[in-house]
Amino acid sequence: MKIPTRLLILSLSLIVACATNYSIPFKSDNLFIDKISKIAVNEKLILASSNSKVTILGSDNNLLKSKSIAQKFDIVKDIAILSQDCYVATGQGLYCSTSLSDFKLIPLQAKVENPIISDILIVGNEVYFSAPAFGLFKVNGNKAETVLLSAGINSLTSTKDSTLWLGTNYGLIAYKNGISKRFSEEISKEGIALPEMSINKVYTDFEDKLWVITDNYITIFENNNSEHNHLPSFPLVSKKVNGFTSYKSENQFYYLFATLEGLYILFSDSKSTENEEYNQSLFTFEDNSKEVNDIFVDEKYFYFSTDTKVHKLEKDEFIKSIRK
Repeated sequence: MKIPTRLLILSLSLIVACATNYSIPFKSDNLFIDKISKIAVNEKLILASSNSKVTILGSDNNLLKSKSIAQKFDIVKDIAILSQDCYVATGQGLYCSTSLSDFKLIPLQAKVENPIISDILIVGNEVYFSAPAFGLFKVNGNKAETVLLSAGINSLTSTKDSTLWLGTNYGLIAYKNGISKRFSEEISKEGIALPEMSINKVYTDFEDKLWVITDNYITIFENNNSEHNHLPSFPLVSKKVNGFTSYKSENQFYYLFATLEGLYILFSDSKSTENEEYNQSLFTFEDNSKEVNDIFVDEKYFYFSTDTKVHKLEKDEFIKSIRK
């Protein structure tokens, strides 16, 4: 069907997992009492969380070892790994485990006591995080410093021009070199408007495009010499997007969305932004878990979390299963 953008959705197909699926056994030793909601991976560690617990596994030649740490929290909103430091955004502040030590609270500046943390962003060796009631912060040693005071921040991402992007309840904010601007308001002066002002998620893909996700729409901005050009918005593929990643395989381009209905995938054989054509597929796993809660990608594998498992699939093999 045609949608009001340069994108054309050619087909919708249902795919059941047929690639080799390595299940990471977070559930096997009763580490979690509810669904596995977030995952983060680097070359040394695999970090996963439910709504109230966090678990770290070690990895040796891609073979998983038994659990190293299980820690209880109030509400886990997001997780991230920088080297061997594991960060957890909770309903009671930001916690960090350094080199597999106990998780410790990273205190904020005076008059801000253990707020809800909504999102964590790793940019190089710097760790940023958002507290919706207060603003944007950056980890500095064992404490956190204020970067920007702004209420209603839901999601963070960055582009290669060193711009931090903040998706808020009141639109899109761009922050760079100590200066913030209401990007939504700036583009409205050019006659461009986001279809909805309350932004749930912001992501960047492998081409440095900015994806802005609201309740009902996706809007894309191309990064052209630090000028973020608007591509028209199109309807959201699901009621809720939990995670996003993108992948290039030869001349094919893939955009993956973790959603309530499963794993939605847009893929194309064309890189043209003037008239791209995409196929749309819905991927489900054979563990009776319809919802995909999060996505993570490293150099070789995709990681998908469902309510009961973290699925680890070799990227090229998984892509071949999609194209069959």
